[in-house]
Amino acid sequence: MAYSKASKVLKELTKIDERTMAVVLSRKDPEQLEELFTLCSGIKNECFRELDEEQEVTDPQKKGKKANKTTVFYTMFLPRQISFLEAYEENAELDSFSVDVQGYFQFKHEKLHNQFDHHDVEGILTKIGEYEGKCNRLLLLFARDRGFVYQKIKENCAENNISFKQELRRLSLAYSTVSKYIQLYTLIEMYPRILASKSPVIDWITYMSLFQKYLEENEEMGVRFGEPLKEFEEEQDEEDLLDEEYQDATPV
Repeated sequence: MAYSKASKVLKELTKIDERTMAVVLSRKDPEQLEELFTLCSGIKNECFRELDEEQEVTDPQKKGKKANKTTVFYTMFLPRQISFLEAYEENAELDSFSVDVQGYFQFKHEKLHNQFDHHDVEGILTKIGEYEGKCNRLLLLFARDRGFVYQKIKENCAENNISFKQELRRLSLAYSTVSKYIQLYTLIEMYPRILASKSPVIDWITYMSLFQKYLEENEEMGVRFGEPLKEFEEEQDEEDLLDEEYQDATPV
């Protein structure tokens, strides 16, 4: 079609520098140039109007996405985190971020490969979800520790007057990604029982700002999520006991 050919030619013309274009146009008939100027000006104005209309369509979509994100947070993500916390508070047993890998492969062999039961699909998916939740807890702990390392890099750069962004480029790390992990680490430091969550790390990266705002506005939940993890409390008790034993055994 003619308009398709014309658009391709105009796109190619934009690659030519202004000086070369001026030299070529200086050789053309003035009346042709006047017609060309009128045509090009009209095309330019219509193109800008089209871009403005596209922007008007895009902006409400962005607002809609933001509103949808908030809705998903309050209707799905937040209730899950509260249920994870409640289950963790009520459970006296500590899993210490452990995953029974051998047990999973035994389950996998028996339920998935050896004799798959179509009537027990719901039970199979529930069991996989249990293992997945334990793995997500571990991955969230790893993400927290990754954020800790990134924070240390940032602090070291500040202390030694080194460009943080340049240091990240040297380490082949993306600034935006590093910043998200630092934010997640900082949030978990304030509210350690976030690590009771069985949600994927990507969900936390997506909703952590909304979650922090929620906890800041809800004091009771902030206190509950701010309690230390039972696993870490146990480790601290063991360290204190070892220190006491060492001090008792040390000659005066």
